[in-house]
Amino acid sequence: MQVISKVFEHLMGSSEKGLRLLVTGCKGSGKTMLLVFLAKLTHQVLKSRDPATNREVLVCDGSFGCPFLMDQLQRQFSCSDVNVFPLRS
Repeated sequence: MQVISKVFEHLMGSSEKGLRLLVTGCKGSGKTMLLVFLAKLTHQVLKSRDPATNREVLVCDGSFGCPFLMDQLQRQFSCSDVNVFPLRS
């Protein structure tokens, strides 16, 4: 809930572009589900602020070695306007 709160406050009150978060936890702790929720929340907030603006939410994998995770994220976001961008080494 603290992570969600921090992201929401940033979206509602910050003029800065971009926000980076480091979320840690063991396998199965909900990190991916949190990412999915935050990306969709961000997209909805940006869209509601100015529907005419074409802003994008971009999810990047910085680990250079998680093809399974990136496939899962692409599936999760396939019905939304959130883009998944796998970084390549």
